[in-house]
Amino acid sequence: MEEIPKSWLIATVVTVALVSFVFIIWFFAFPPDAVSDKTSDIRQSGPFISTSPASDKDTRPVIVRVLRYNETSLMYRFTDHELSLGDMLMLTDDLSNQIPIPTDGGPVAPAMIQVIRGGENDRTIEQTRFILPVDDVQEILNRYSLYGLVTPTPTQPLPIPTVRPKAVTKKHMIIPITEYVCNNNDASCTVHFSYISRYDTAVMVPTGPDNYISLPPENRGQPEIFYPGYQYDVFTARWPANSTSIVWYLTGEEALAEPVSVLQPRIHAEPQDGFIPLTVTLTDYITGVGEKNSFSYHWDFGDKKSSDTKDTIHTYRFPGQYTVNHTVTSRCGTVSSTLIVQAYDAAFSWEPDIKDPLVIRFSDNTMGISDTWFWEFGSQDETSFEQNPIHTFPSPGAYPVALTVHIGNNAKKIVTMVQAG
Repeated sequence: MEEIPKSWLIATVVTVALVSFVFIIWFFAFPPDAVSDKTSDIRQSGPFISTSPASDKDTRPVIVRVLRYNETSLMYRFTDHELSLGDMLMLTDDLSNQIPIPTDGGPVAPAMIQVIRGGENDRTIEQTRFILPVDDVQEILNRYSLYGLVTPTPTQPLPIPTVRPKAVTKKHMIIPITEYVCNNNDASCTVHFSYISRYDTAVMVPTGPDNYISLPPENRGQPEIFYPGYQYDVFTARWPANSTSIVWYLTGEEALAEPVSVLQPRIHAEPQDGFIPLTVTLTDYITGVGEKNSFSYHWDFGDKKSSDTKDTIHTYRFPGQYTVNHTVTSRCGTVSSTLIVQAYDAAFSWEPDIKDPLVIRFSDNTMGISDTWFWEFGSQDETSFEQNPIHTFPSPGAYPVALTVHIGNNAKKIVTMVQAG
């Protein structure tokens, strides 16, 4: 048998090696279970994360949680929707169109969807689908406000979980918030703190390097157990009003509170006096306003009328002296301020002399202390600067008599027909 040339053997080995190399490259580049083009497009529009669904033996409740947002109002919220076991689907598609859209006026656009199993203490996130890129979702949670907290009230003390929460050290998951600061009128200030927890269950952050107050003592009663969502006005801290600021450090985040001065209302009226009808613009000036403090207002105009706006305009239609009372109520208490508004009325009376009906005696009846008077008798340009003049008309008839009164910077002219003779 003729011997196979050695060069042929070498060529055969090289050929087999090349074919094997090409096959391996092809297999890894295009595996049999490669994702479809549709799934590839989904991954490009928003990262997709998924874990394997729980087994059929897992009978814990199933919830679809949707993070919804509104770019106009910069609000966000989570909505939970129950899902039957028969409806369990892998989140390879956007399921938001299969979930009822809330109709309460809150944010509706979906940013992220999760499938969650279990209750409060044994919750498992099985699948997560990002409708928006991860960075955009993080921006919503960091910068947007939580929907439904326009007029928040202090969170009621929550029960300590029967199962001790897990201690966590992950940064930036619980955000401390400075709600508002009050001056206590005793050389001290009090800050009210809140927080937002991004965890799905209660967690523990012990006081220490991840949970402390900057101004000693470092432990001022701040919570160690943190519940999901927005927890409002959970604890307070008092410190000297003439001191530096105070900071709550929590899991890498911080809430700064600076001292504020005593809350004092001051009101300004423009004008503060004048002749009726007197229209006055009333402006509220408040000192000692702390950041995030909210206020309500009440004006009592002194004429049985009132208003609940911050600044207001009021017209006095009757002469008199009116005490305006302005009350400001905040989460720090109620304070009031008053001022006087004086409304004048120009008036005069007249009567003929008993002996000569062409002689008329005039009397100034202006309400208010007048400075000057100017009378025009309507006949032959005759005038007078007296307060109560006597004028003789040339012949019987009706004459338009005018009186101009000055009180301070205010002037009022009135005209009355006077019958002489």
